[in-house]
Formats: sequence, structure tokens, C-alpha cells
Amino acid sequence: VFAADAATSVVAGIVALVALPEGRRSTRDEEPEGGFRGALAADRPFLLFLGATILVTLVAFQSTASFPLQVRESGLTSVHYGLLMSLNGALVVLFELPLVGWTRRLPPRPVMAFGIALTGVGFWLVAWADTFAFFALTVVVWTMGEIVFTPVAAAHVGDLLECTAIDSASQATHDDQTGGREISAQPPRDVDAGWRRRPRPDDR
Repeated sequence: VFAADAATSVVAGIVALVALPEGRRSTRDEEPEGGFRGALAADRPFLLFLGATILVTLVAFQSTASFPLQVRESGLTSVHYGLLMSLNGALVVLFELPLVGWTRRLPPRPVMAFGIALTGVGFWLVAWADTFAFFALTVVVWTMGEIVFTPVAAAHVGDLLECTAIDSASQATHDDQTGGREISAQPPRDVDAGWRRRPRPDDR
């Protein structure tokens, strides 16, 4: 399984390197004062969002770190852990798209806050879980938190960026969840557009 995962990652990297268009390189005149780091450091809302995303991702990663250890400590087996993670995947498949259709019509900040809260409560309950049913309940709670937070956060990050030259990318990084997300930014010389302020929802 790990070898196949590594092989597909290598293939994806080769495809991205060879097949994806490079885009137009911006000129010095199109770069902001202070460069990429200066523009990023001045974008306080984006930095706050980035910090929150990192924290919730660290929590969500416990599904493959401390969570299996707690399962084993409670006397359950690797089979039980596999079933719990299968429950996580099944919940994502069944509920993510319907929930996205609903949450995208709501204000993003309360939705993301609610998703983060559910994720935190779900993993907090793990400390007291001692039966398979209790562990399954915690999986339901933190999976629903990830389902609520992740799609909205992935879309909302674009509204927070002041400059079109700062790019963001989100991808699932653990198991079959759509949980932890990584936000990455590219240097301005590798993007398609100049530095122009993007309107925020708060500007209206």
C-alpha cells in the first residue's frame, strides 16, 4: 500500500512537471513593495486563517497518530481501528456533497468555526472512549467537523487573499478523509496575474 502510494505520488509529480502549463512570469513592476513575503506578512486576516488551519490540521492528524494508540490502549485491535477509519470514509462519501450544497449558502466564518469546534470536541471525547461504540461516536463527531470545515475553508481562502499573485492549494493529507488541509503560496514570478487587491466580503 505504501509503495503504491509513493509510486502514484511520483507519477503525479512528473505529470505536473511535464504537462501542466508554466504560466506567465510577472515583471518587477508588477511585484508589490516588499515582495511576496512583505505582501503576505501584511495580510493579517489571511495569516489568522492560516494559523487556524494549521491548528485544526494538527488536531485532525491525530486520527493517524494518537487515536490508534488510544484504541489499542482500550483493549481493541487493529481490526477495530480499521473499521473506525472505514466509518470515517463512509461518512465523507455519504455526507460531504450534501452538506457542501447547504453550507456554501451560509456565511463562511460561522460555518468554519462550527466545523473546528466539532473536530475539537470529537477528539476531546477520545480521551474518555473505552468501547468500540464510544470510539465510533467520536469518529462521527470529528468527521462531521472536518466535512463542515474543509470545503468552506478551501473556498474561503481565496476571499482572504489581498493579491492575486498569492496562490493557495488544499489537499487531503491523511487517510480517506477530507480533513487536514495545507495552504501553500507560490512566489509571484510563477503566476499568471499581477498584484491587484482582491475585494473582500467585508469591503461591502
